[in-house]
Amino acid sequence: MQNNAKRASIFLGVFMIFVLVAGAIIPIFTRGMTTTVPQIPPTAAPTATFPPPPAPESISFNQQYLHPSALFTIAQPEGWTVSEPISEPGRAAITMVNNDALSVIEASVEAPATPITTLEELDNRYDESFLDASWARYSNWEETARRVEDDKLVIDFNLTLNRQIYVARQKSWTDGDWIYSIRVVTPNNATQLLVHLLNELVSSVEALKQFAGTPFDWVATYDTVANHVIRHPNNWTVQDTAPGAPTSIVGPNGIALRIEARPDSAIASAADAEAWVRSVRPNARILSVEPVERGDAEGWSVAYADRTIDGDPQSGLAMLLNGPDGTLHTANLSFLASEVDLNKSSAPEPVAAAEATPEATAEPGQGEYAELAQVMNTFFLLPQINLISAETTPTPLPAAATEDATAETEEAASDAGETDASATEEAE
Repeated sequence: MQNNAKRASIFLGVFMIFVLVAGAIIPIFTRGMTTTVPQIPPTAAPTATFPPPPAPESISFNQQYLHPSALFTIAQPEGWTVSEPISEPGRAAITMVNNDALSVIEASVEAPATPITTLEELDNRYDESFLDASWARYSNWEETARRVEDDKLVIDFNLTLNRQIYVARQKSWTDGDWIYSIRVVTPNNATQLLVHLLNELVSSVEALKQFAGTPFDWVATYDTVANHVIRHPNNWTVQDTAPGAPTSIVGPNGIALRIEARPDSAIASAADAEAWVRSVRPNARILSVEPVERGDAEGWSVAYADRTIDGDPQSGLAMLLNGPDGTLHTANLSFLASEVDLNKSSAPEPVAAAEATPEATAEPGQGEYAELAQVMNTFFLLPQINLISAETTPTPLPAAATEDATAETEEAASDAGETDASATEEAE
């Protein structure tokens, strides 16, 4: 028994010695050797695929869009909806989107502070700084081509958003006063759609140059039945209106404007124009009557003086236009001031302090009169416009094919107007 225990102790001792020696010797032989660790390749991030684009020939361009400034019209392709329009000093713009086709259309009209009259000047305007600001919401962009076609500057782009590639083409041109620019963005599997859209849109743009010289950030009130329009500052408020019905607009400091159309009531003479004013303002005193032409319409501009029901002095101007169908279109403006004739080329100078009276100091200055006269000069009859909708509501821009792309693409397109505006400011 004792012999067995002794043998076991000896065996255990030998084993321990072997382990200690091996632990000291083996590292000497393995020093400098590399150990290969299996590498697991990362899973590739999925790239969404684009849906098949609509057939170009299936898209109708029969309906028009009138910008809220009334500075231009453009075809509105079937399937594209209008997002919030932009009216700001020197620039009017609109974006249309098709969420199903993942397509964006941007159209703008600008009156630069320094007129651009040549294609060379236009080419210089769209430099890298301008374009970088205008594509700021895309993760990457590159210009792929630039050329001149039919007196228009054409620029092609590749755009990246959420690992998806889009293509874009921009056509820009100038008439010496205004710059026109249209961009179309589509997935890179829809180049035929892009070309078709852009060509149709460019040919459909119509500038309403009768309003040149009036502020771009004014808004327009347009009657889709009577087809008359007037532009006014954006702080004036439309209080009552309906297609074919009278429209009431009010502004600050007692400004009131009423617009309406009366069938079979054409005005034949200056005397008839005066009689019309007295029919709506029995106590008015006529200051002047002037013949006017507004495109194909002719009529009379009648300046008058009156008083409010509280006895305060009031001046007014009635613009009476005969439509080709015998309809009388009227815009009647009144404002708190004494004996102001808006038919005259120059308004009264502000009264000096030494000569001021309580009545005189209550009257507005010459600048305000000039603005009122300018508003009345924008009262026009337009040809029938086949509008897709009388109302414009904000619309989300196209969603990409994945959830992450959806949020990013909507942000990119919804801010398109802001980035283009920033680029315009930098260019000027």
